[in-house]
Amino acid sequence: MNTSLKTDQCIVVNVSHDSECGMWVAVCDEIGLVTESETYEGLTERVWEIAPEIAVENGINVSTETIRINAILKQAGIKRNV
Repeated sequence: MNTSLKTDQCIVVNVSHDSECGMWVAVCDEIGLVTESETYEGLTERVWEIAPEIAVENGINVSTETIRINAILKQAGIKRNV
């Protein structure tokens, strides 16, 4: 099935830090994206790099010129080092 993202719609990516392996992880069920990186900055770059391609591979038409990505950081308070 081929679907399109609306021009005002964005891809929501859930981001978390896996303290056991020390990696940042991004997941987006909407387009089937799962990726990781050692740094948050590297993770966001990776998401921007692969999200359009993965969306198309999963039958979702996106425009690389208008795609918007909303990264939601999930963090457990007990794991925070202040």
